[in-house]
Amino acid sequence: MNQRSTQIERFDRYILGQMSDSEKAAFESELDSNPDLKEEFQSHARMVKGVNRLALRKAVNAAHLRFKGLKLIKWIGGLSALSLAIVFALNQYEGDTTAFEYNENNEKMWTDADVQVPSHYYTIDPNADTVIETPGGIVVSISDMTFHDRIGDIVTDDVQIEIKEALDPFTIVSSGLSTTSNGALLETGGMFYINARKGDESLNISEDSPIVVDLPASANTEGMMLFDGVREGGSINWVNPQSVIKTLQTVPLDSLNFLPQCFLDRLTVLGYDLEDQETVDSLFYAYSGNFRKDSTVPYWSSVYQSEMTKDTTFYTEELSITPAQVKTLYNQEFQNTFVATHQFEERLQEMYLACPNSRALLNAYMSRLDWPLSRIDSLVVENGLTGSNQSMFEYFASRGDGRVDMDNSALIVLNNYFEEKSRLYNEAISEAVSNYWNEQQSLTADLDSEISRNELETRIARDSGLAKEIDINITEAYRQLGKPRPMGNRTSRGITVNVTTTGWKNVDRYVVESTVSRTTLDYTDGEGRQAIIRYDSLRIKCDTSTYDRVYAYLLPEELNSYLLMTPSRNGFGESLDELLNYDLVVLAFKGEQTFYSRMEDVTAGAVSVNLRTKPLSEIQSIMNSGYGTEGGLVAKHIELQKALWDDMPRRKHNYKLMELRNDLRRLVFPCQNFADSIPESMEITQFN
Repeated sequence: MNQRSTQIERFDRYILGQMSDSEKAAFESELDSNPDLKEEFQSHARMVKGVNRLALRKAVNAAHLRFKGLKLIKWIGGLSALSLAIVFALNQYEGDTTAFEYNENNEKMWTDADVQVPSHYYTIDPNADTVIETPGGIVVSISDMTFHDRIGDIVTDDVQIEIKEALDPFTIVSSGLSTTSNGALLETGGMFYINARKGDESLNISEDSPIVVDLPASANTEGMMLFDGVREGGSINWVNPQSVIKTLQTVPLDSLNFLPQCFLDRLTVLGYDLEDQETVDSLFYAYSGNFRKDSTVPYWSSVYQSEMTKDTTFYTEELSITPAQVKTLYNQEFQNTFVATHQFEERLQEMYLACPNSRALLNAYMSRLDWPLSRIDSLVVENGLTGSNQSMFEYFASRGDGRVDMDNSALIVLNNYFEEKSRLYNEAISEAVSNYWNEQQSLTADLDSEISRNELETRIARDSGLAKEIDINITEAYRQLGKPRPMGNRTSRGITVNVTTTGWKNVDRYVVESTVSRTTLDYTDGEGRQAIIRYDSLRIKCDTSTYDRVYAYLLPEELNSYLLMTPSRNGFGESLDELLNYDLVVLAFKGEQTFYSRMEDVTAGAVSVNLRTKPLSEIQSIMNSGYGTEGGLVAKHIELQKALWDDMPRRKHNYKLMELRNDLRRLVFPCQNFADSIPESMEITQFN
């Protein structure tokens, strides 16, 4: 995590009271001694306070009503359970319908409805955010410092709230409430009255801090209008109709799906459990990171750069919504914005498909958090940002989805916060992913280097052993032919001989071919003399299916090398040179256990081995001390094969990750074209 990200985390821990006493004291001392840090902290604290003060009002599905007095409105919104810690009104009771001489306008004028509809009274502390829920299901949210008296002073003493509700046809009719506006019939869905008093004085509502009301509603909210109720001749006339802004209902951010739905669908097909949020997130957020303009490979995969296919059309920084941006959307700072709504969730899914302007679309919404969603919808359609998905955003615009009220002082800070937090997440995740793959590459390279070094040493020893075996066979062939072997010296270039006559020469080609192919030499020269050197088959009977891996080694006494026997269906096979003496070592692995068998002076034919458990360290000690160079090579081969076996789960996991990356990246970045490619260095190493 970089320094800036760590600093923000410290700020949040201090604000949330998560520091120990000593840590808190040290932090406060640092603030006092560092003016730049203090200014940065205060800026962050203001932003957090600004967005958190909205928590109360955004917890309900509000109708954003600015009112004083009696209102008539069609059914709106739907009640939802509050998920925030809030202060509820105390001293709730039902009282007289007209307990006061003056109404909310400080007039002695009442109607039959004022008398017939019961009043509900609530005493609240005006210095705290408060939520009131009436018996009829109306939810009223009141911010602190909302009320002021007739001379404009903020009221700080207890305030009495009076609410009347007429939400069903029977109450409306029996109470004498009219449903007409200047003689025109209205279709009503419910009416309510609200007033606030300090003593006998009716209070005013601050225009900067309106009361927000949530009414129980039917599904049909098209054409909603808000009317003011005016008392005229003992009845109420509904006037001054205004369109009601459909304020959006926020839900817990973690209940929303901001990941591409097609990405989640593919994980389901691949057998992943979507309830395993940690795994799902790790797969998605691993795509964070700046991508090179000239490559499909993010910079954190530079170790594989030369092996991946180039694609000059792809650059997520300009086109795509990045996983780091998606992670930022889940930050609690956005809980009280339209980001925390199902309406935004719908739009984000369509943004992924709005090629090639996915990222531009997201930025258009995130930079206008105080706008109604429908207004932003219209804006992006008019500016052609919706690309191939224009019809969906036209539909969104037609729905008239509203907004979530924003504290203007927090708006700019929130927009900057989105950009900064996205960048920090991008850097942190990219660094973590880069470190992971670099570490994996290092682990693979270290072990593969050791294996390659052992293979080279073994190859050199085998070449030397083969040359010595050829030498032994040639000497024996000339002995059987009754001829002296031509004198010659072996050099790095081959065999050097002394030539004393002209004509064609045969430098023991038959013997060499017989030895290399490990087949019997049966040679007759021009004088009828014969040389025979036999290679007979050795078959090791061993139930290899009982073990994870089985290795069989032949160690010729005369040579400083070994033969790794060829596995067959029911064991191993090899051809033995009759001129050499062999020891047989068979080693098997099963889980963490090792099994061992050793036979001296083994001869051709069928041999059954009896494997017994023995610690690997003891086996290696036997090989190192009981044999020469060849024993040390066998011991090292065993050690590295064990290490490679133990390392295979990691290698297979990484290979599957790379396969999965190729599979899923089209769904993370649906507007891009990719060429499938897995680096050669990721291929699964085979056992030798």
